[in-house]
Amino acid sequence: MRSVHAGSFRRLIHPETLWRAWREVRRGKRRGATMAAFELDADRNVLALSRALAAHRYRPGPMALRTLRDPKLRLIAAPPVAERIVHRALAVKGSEPFSSNVIAPALDRV
Repeated sequence: MRSVHAGSFRRLIHPETLWRAWREVRRGKRRGATMAAFELDADRNVLALSRALAAHRYRPGPMALRTLRDPKLRLIAAPPVAERIVHRALAVKGSEPFSSNVIAPALDRV
């Protein structure tokens, strides 16, 4: 298994990386209440997330629990929007220097 490249955390906390991840997270979900609330001040929220990550103050928030009956009963746990952005910035591949691809290439099968 390959290791994560040096400087990956710096790339992760860069506002451009988080902004691209935010644009990917909101795709198809802009009508939801939590997405709409985050989007009202998206630039400020993304910068605050970047600062919290840089200062090592970021803590994941509580999950929103929902039940679905489709056809059997399921419990769905949805993370907060900021946590979805961090997930996306960590795991999604891309080719640009500040794309959302911080650790995914290191985890790919060789």
